[in-house]
Amino acid sequence: MGEEDATLAYQLEALYRAFRFYNGSFADVFEQYKNSSRRELQQKFREMGSLLIPLLQSLQKNIMRAFDPLPYTELPGRGNTYRYFLTASQLLNDIKANPLNLGGVLFWDKSVLCTHLDVDTTRWILNLVVIMASSRRRDTGKRVQHIDDAERSSHHPFMSKEALHGLRKNRDTEPARSSAPPSSSSAPPGGGSGNASPGPGDKGGQRASSSSSIPTQRAVRLPEVMTKEHEDGEYVGLYIICLQHISLAVVMNQSALYDTRHTNSIKLCFSELLSMEQNFARACKSSPPTRRLAHAVCVKKPASPVDNGPKQYNFLTYEKLTCMAKGTAPTAQKEVDRSFLQMTAKAHNMFMKDPSVSQVLMRDNNGAVYCRRTLGKEVYYQQFQQQKTHYEFIHRIEKTVRTNLQEEHNITVL
Repeated sequence: MGEEDATLAYQLEALYRAFRFYNGSFADVFEQYKNSSRRELQQKFREMGSLLIPLLQSLQKNIMRAFDPLPYTELPGRGNTYRYFLTASQLLNDIKANPLNLGGVLFWDKSVLCTHLDVDTTRWILNLVVIMASSRRRDTGKRVQHIDDAERSSHHPFMSKEALHGLRKNRDTEPARSSAPPSSSSAPPGGGSGNASPGPGDKGGQRASSSSSIPTQRAVRLPEVMTKEHEDGEYVGLYIICLQHISLAVVMNQSALYDTRHTNSIKLCFSELLSMEQNFARACKSSPPTRRLAHAVCVKKPASPVDNGPKQYNFLTYEKLTCMAKGTAPTAQKEVDRSFLQMTAKAHNMFMKDPSVSQVLMRDNNGAVYCRRTLGKEVYYQQFQQQKTHYEFIHRIEKTVRTNLQEEHNITVL
C-alpha cells in the first residue's frame, strides 16, 4: 500500500467492528475454537465470512457513510401513514419495559420500520435478518399464521461499552412504567396462563406475566470467553422472530436468552406482529408508498414551486459534530449521481488526511463538484450545467452554492 488512505482505514475499521459484533475479538475466536478439528474450523470460518460479505460489498461502493444510510421502510401514501411507525415504536417500548431487554428493532423485508438501537447495531442485525430471509422458504406459498411457523434464531453478539452505555442510559432517563413486568427471578410461579393469547392492545407487562408458569432456566453451557469480563464491552443476547415480511429483533442481557419464561414473553408478541403485518401489507397494496424522511439523513430536495423540472445539482452538507447529513438523494444508479458520490468520497478523504485543506474543486464529463470545509461543516455541491471555461466555473461556483443552498434549503455556507 502507498500513503495512508483514510477512507480505506475507516472501511477496515467498520468491517472489524462488524466482525467483533458477530463473533467477538480474534483472541476470543481462537480461544473458543482452539480444540476444534480442521473441518469444524473451516466450516466456522465460512459462516463468519458469509456474514461479512454483504457488508463488504456495501463498503466497495466507496461512498461516505452519510450517503449510505439505513434503508428505511417507505410508508403508505394515504391516510394516517405514521400510525404504523407509532404502533411499531410502541411495541418496542413495551418490550423494553422489561428490565432484561436492552432494546429492539422492527424490520419490513429488507428495510427498517422502526429501531430503538444505534445505527451500526441496526445495520448488523438487518444483515442477519436478510440472510435468514434468503435462506428460508418464502416461495412455498405457506403463510405464517402461528408462532411455530415463524423462523426464530438466537445469537450472542458482542457490543461495545459505548453502545451498551447508550442503551442503558436511555433506559435510565425514561419515566418509570406502572406496567413494567417483573424480572424472571421475582415473578410468582403459576401467576398466569401460558396459553393466553394477548390482544393487540396488550402491554409489555401483560405479555411477560402471561407466561410466568413456564419453567425458567434452560441448562446451557456457554464458552468461557462469553462469560468472562471484557474491558471494552460484553456479550449480550439477540433473539430474532421472522414472519412473512415483518421481523422483530430484541437485544437482551445474555442470561435472559436462556430464560424460557423470558423468551416466551417475547413470543407472545406474535399476534401483534401478525396483525401489524397484515394491516401494513393491506395499506401498501391499496396506496403506493411514500418516501419517509428518517433522521434527517439524505433528505430528498423538495420540488421548487417555480421549476418542477429535473434537478440541476446535487448537494450534501455534513455536520461533523452530530454526524448528520442533509442533501439530495443520489441513487448511485445514474452515472452523474455515481460520479458525485465518488468525487465526494475523494474530497472527504482529503479533508480527513490534511486538516489544512479547506476547499477542493473537481470536474469530469458529468459535471463540476465544489467541496468546502468550514467550522465543523462540510459542503459538497455538484453543478450539472458546466460553464464554458474552468475560470468561469471557479468565478461563479461559490456564489451559486451560497444562493441555491440558502434560498432553497435554508443552509448557510460561510
